[in-house]
Amino acid sequence: MNPELLKCKPIRYLCPFCGKWHEWTGHELKFQPMELKCLETNCIENKCYYTIYFDDKYAHFSIGCVRRKLIDSIIPINSIIESINRPFVIFNVTYETLNMEEQNICDRLKGKCNLSKLDEKIDKNIKLGFEFHKLDYNQFSKASILARKEKELKEREKAIAIKEQSLKECEQTINKI
Repeated sequence: MNPELLKCKPIRYLCPFCGKWHEWTGHELKFQPMELKCLETNCIENKCYYTIYFDDKYAHFSIGCVRRKLIDSIIPINSIIESINRPFVIFNVTYETLNMEEQNICDRLKGKCNLSKLDEKIDKNIKLGFEFHKLDYNQFSKASILARKEKELKEREKAIAIKEQSLKECEQTINKI
């Protein structure tokens, strides 16, 4: 991911708890931690959280609740892949399962703990992501810049091919005379 995207304010974020896109009400991503909560899930008193912030090289994030942190990790910004077709970035995060004591606490909540819902997943991966305004994304996205350069290159190649064809036709006309 191009670090310049961190200067942009997302319009939505991909919730690790419910897997849906929610409106982003915060600021741009760089240097400022943002705590996000999922209002779509039934966590008791909405105590589950998702905190993320970025510095120059890494995305720092934690996911947990008042009882425990499920994830507290960092990943390199340059490992986050930008979408070519849509103005968003999505990345996978692996996490550990709950220990027995934590699982017992969550089991008593009978499906009302977002962490226990994540712990039921088989693959132990969750997706995090951000969607940006298309103009912002296109301005800074590496994928967008590459796509724009490829388009320009194809247009140049097409113009060259047309000129070459025109030159061939002129040469044929001259050779006939």
